Amino acid sequence: MQKEIETFLEVSHPTTNGIIKRLEEKQLVKTEMTIKNGRMSKNVAITEKGIELCTKNDADKNLLENKFGEWLSEDGKNTLRELLLKIYENLESKK
Repeated sequence: MQKEIETFLEVSHPTTNGIIKRLEEKQLVKTEMTIKNGRMSKNVAITEKGIELCTKNDADKNLLENKFGEWLSEDGKNTLRELLLKIYENLESKK
């Protein structure tokens, strides 16, 4: 449901609507309006094209992670992890 996406992404209803509309235009998701407990609700589902894109992105991410593994020493990897964790924690504390 769209409301679950809004909550997960921590963005407003109009922002979520815009994201879903653009994904739907690219045929990455499909939507369907339903009535639940007397209220209209928009269900959002990923399409086959969307699944293919996610699979490709996962493969690209894995390739990049492997390249980092080749380029960095163990100390370098640990330093990178620590820095990324600090960035993440700092961003989380700002919410």
